[in-house]
Amino acid sequence: MMACPSSKTSLVQANLQHSETASAQLRKWLEVQRTAIALIQEPWVGAGKIKGLNNLKGKLFYSSEHDKPRACIYTTKDIRAQPLTDFCSRDMYAVAIQYTQESRLVVASVYMPEEDTPPPHDLSRLVNFCERTRLEVVIGTDSNAHHPLWGMEKPNEREITPPRHAEVKQPWWGKELDRKRKKVRKALNRAMNTSMDEDWLLYKKAKSEYKKCIRYRRSIGWRKFCGNIETCKPANRIRNILAKQNTSGSMSLKKPDGSYSTSPDEAQRILIETHFPGCCVTQEANRHDEILTSTAEDWNLAQRVVTMDKIHWAIHSFLPYKAAGPDGIFPALLQWGGKALIVRLAAIMRACLALKYVPRGWREVKVTFIPKPGKSDYTDPKSYRPISLTSFLLKTMERMCERELRGSALMNLPLHDKQHAYSLGKSTESALHKVITKIEEAIQNKEICLGSFIDIEGAFDRTNFSSIKGALGRHKV
Repeated sequence: MMACPSSKTSLVQANLQHSETASAQLRKWLEVQRTAIALIQEPWVGAGKIKGLNNLKGKLFYSSEHDKPRACIYTTKDIRAQPLTDFCSRDMYAVAIQYTQESRLVVASVYMPEEDTPPPHDLSRLVNFCERTRLEVVIGTDSNAHHPLWGMEKPNEREITPPRHAEVKQPWWGKELDRKRKKVRKALNRAMNTSMDEDWLLYKKAKSEYKKCIRYRRSIGWRKFCGNIETCKPANRIRNILAKQNTSGSMSLKKPDGSYSTSPDEAQRILIETHFPGCCVTQEANRHDEILTSTAEDWNLAQRVVTMDKIHWAIHSFLPYKAAGPDGIFPALLQWGGKALIVRLAAIMRACLALKYVPRGWREVKVTFIPKPGKSDYTDPKSYRPISLTSFLLKTMERMCERELRGSALMNLPLHDKQHAYSLGKSTESALHKVITKIEEAIQNKEICLGSFIDIEGAFDRTNFSSIKGALGRHKV
């Protein structure tokens, strides 16, 4: 048992010996622990992933670069743990746990193979690193320290063959197939007992009907499955499941000098500096808002942009349970508010547009960095993309402003006809189709087709407000 200054934390070390039963016992213990750390060796592994612990509410850290990791660490969700990527391998995993603003503790799970000389090189490097940075370290290890002194003749090989995967019941299976299968088995037993030709014919007939029913139900099930993924959302969900890669929670990130981050705060700073260059923190107390004034023209424009019907349309254009912003308001709350809420929102949003003012609560943005799929190195901060969660009250007003832009300024002075972004009826697919059509025409006419492609790194991240205002001015907004 280990007691951190901020809370009592249970610490356990366990060699599961690739056992499903041992994993279940550890899982049962973890489920009743409020704050716990488990240093695990030889976990139960199947299909390249650690099983039995991966769907708990905490975080499971292990090296996803190897098919059969032999060391991992589990922490409950309230523990701030940062992997030390430079000290992570198949047989060792180390994380830094931050339990106060200045206090950190390194914990490591280490498996020492019998054929190697202890201690492992990575473990020696970790200890030297902790001594150099004055960090406390806790090591949980299976050192395979077998010796005749405690009754062992020689080191034993403790390989345990993992159990076969249980057969998964098919979704198209039903009671009708159960009845037909029982009928076939009953007919087979009768034919084998009597050895009469009529009974064998009855068995073959029942078996033929059973196989025919299986083919029919399987075909119907496949058609139903395909019919359910005709829209983009289910198809994208399946693609994400198939392409999902384990990034072991919060990864250490590589700095420009080649070293790695050693704390969650340092990793966050690296991501902010990479994706939001030049971003600086300002104190709310230092801000002083100007005296807000408006004209009759401003109020007329606000009343034209914000109407009761448009607010109703805007808030119902969101999916009900989309992730909320910092204010905790998700679309369903606005949709359930009814007319009474819309009346008050109309007054607030008209005042915001007329006075050219955005409430401070609406300006707060929660940024979450998610890993880009298919990247080989997730220690590179560019392998992540930021997702900004803003208030849905602000998004509702933005939807109405966008509708006004499309119906007025962009009608009088439309975007270039070859621009596919932010254009109704156009998308990435239409852009690709146009390029492919050009190439096919050149091939058909036996002409030469030359293509030039350019990618601007961080184009949206590095666009300044003066450029945006200039573009709006050119469209007479």
